[in-house]
Amino acid sequence: MGAKKLLVVLGSTGAQGGSVAEYALKHLSDKYAVRGLTRDTTKPAAQRLASLGAEMVAANFDDEVSVAKALAGANLIFGITNFWDQYSLEIEVRQGLLIAKVASELPHLEHFIYSSLPDATQLAGGRYQNVLPYNAKTNIRDGMKKLYPQLWEKTTTLFISFYFENWLKYSAAFGPEKQPDGSYALIQPYKDTAAVSAVSSTDTGLIAAEIFRGGAKYFNMSVSLVARHITVGQMLKLWGEILNVKTEFKEVTPAEFQAHLEGKGFPAPLANATAELCQVMTLEDRYIEAEGILRGRELLGPDVPIQSWEEYVKKEDWSSFLN
Repeated sequence: MGAKKLLVVLGSTGAQGGSVAEYALKHLSDKYAVRGLTRDTTKPAAQRLASLGAEMVAANFDDEVSVAKALAGANLIFGITNFWDQYSLEIEVRQGLLIAKVASELPHLEHFIYSSLPDATQLAGGRYQNVLPYNAKTNIRDGMKKLYPQLWEKTTTLFISFYFENWLKYSAAFGPEKQPDGSYALIQPYKDTAAVSAVSSTDTGLIAAEIFRGGAKYFNMSVSLVARHITVGQMLKLWGEILNVKTEFKEVTPAEFQAHLEGKGFPAPLANATAELCQVMTLEDRYIEAEGILRGRELLGPDVPIQSWEEYVKKEDWSSFLN
């Protein structure tokens, strides 16, 4: 057997990166050595990956020297940037393009997966121009194509749909809210019959592994992963039934939703971006599986289980949320 290839996973203690790193460590350790990048190697999630065999490295994505050291020797990279870390399009774009610059200079890099999102400004006749997390990733993709074409030629763009986990992690924007009578209301700027394309972020490792296995056949392609298209009303009903809590859905206008977020302390631009994001997520055209985007469920095949909403709700620890 030849030497293992080095897989470098950015955001390795986050939702997607953690899934990719853990899957590779548990299922592909005969093929890949895993280096996980994170800001803090002492956090429990980093220590857990280290216990599974990962080399954990602290990286500062605002510093080119730090990024170069962190990516040195990589054969495969799972790349991701996170708008929600600092709520800044400019910072995310700057960091994403720095990562791309360093990756483009690696002599032995074979494959780069960039976790991204579709261009929201082109959806619904251009109605939504301020979905900052989408816009940032679109700007990074455009910059990669223009500035680092050789890297782009061996890049696969991955679109992971709305995380089930967002109901808990970003509950202030996306999850139900506890009411004075002990019930839970989901307050959103759309109808409860609106459907969302959703998946557990913990299944990212499945599709990333398939993309890396496929190699060149996925170069310069886009792949999406969706577990299910499910109405928000169904999600709320199942959540309430499984957790034995009373629920209701409250539809508000986008302006009312933005004001609701601002009342929770969201700055106005972030509240506006989040309101537009919630509307984009429920567009009927299912843009995340648009023509030309490969469907991850089909690439994985029927024998690979992808977690359902019901399964996720049952296994998640909701104690902090409910209490």
